[in-house]
Amino acid sequence: VFAWGGHIASRLDWGTGNSAGDISGSPYHMRLISLDGFGGNQDRSLSAGAVEPPPPPEEGTIVVVKDTVPNGPQDFGFTTTGGLSPASFSLDDDADGTLSNTQTFSNVAVGTYSVSETPVSGFDLTSTNCVSSIGDTETAGSLEVDNGETITCTFKNTKRGTIIVEKDTIPNDSTDFDFTSQSLAPSAFTLSDGQSETFSDLVPGTYDVSETVHPAYNTSAACDDLSDPSSIQLDPGETVTCTFTNTIKQGGITVVKQTNPDGSQQSFDFTATWGNFSLSDGGFENSGSLPP
Repeated sequence: VFAWGGHIASRLDWGTGNSAGDISGSPYHMRLISLDGFGGNQDRSLSAGAVEPPPPPEEGTIVVVKDTVPNGPQDFGFTTTGGLSPASFSLDDDADGTLSNTQTFSNVAVGTYSVSETPVSGFDLTSTNCVSSIGDTETAGSLEVDNGETITCTFKNTKRGTIIVEKDTIPNDSTDFDFTSQSLAPSAFTLSDGQSETFSDLVPGTYDVSETVHPAYNTSAACDDLSDPSSIQLDPGETVTCTFTNTIKQGGITVVKQTNPDGSQQSFDFTATWGNFSLSDGGFENSGSLPP
């Protein structure tokens, strides 16, 4: 028995298209010219596929994760390229069970793919982070999938917030009060008792609002998140209501006596809620400070 052997190039070592398995036919031949003067040109051929099974298909995995701040039921649509199936899908980030927050593509052929998110009103796409299991640098717009690689892309969205400014006067009246802001639009507006101004679709951050001093009123203001109206700390998805309360300042009443003709010395008696008094022509009486 005569046996022979050799090194055959493996796809795992040399890459797709460069191995023995990619050579067609039976490229390996051995020829026996003669043995003890007999036999003559005996040819035996060998196919690489007969001694080395073809490697498994080259494939990887793509995982898309949805993250919102704060968590919520908002649905987000995604589209893909490169032949991923499904080509479009939706995810959300809550626990109600209607949609998952993860889409996994398994058995993905080696190649280039992309995943993109459809913008949603009231949310900002604050980051897209793609992590490769083999340490490659990947972006959602160009995912280079290698054999055995898993790429996980997390799309993070931050929800915008709302600020409401309310006006309350004590006692209720129709007086208009002016407001200004350095960070909100409109930057100037007017409210009277019972009215409000709503600022929606605000990026989380710091905002301010102030009321122009009215000489007939004492003013106080408070926000329901305990922040100061001059520095409202708006968190993702938060609604902050700031109420400006105006109370009429204490006033007084002056009673003046006048007779016709002037100069009469006659005294006149008066009864008032703050007391009784008498006045003659040219005289006056002050009530002092009275509550509203």
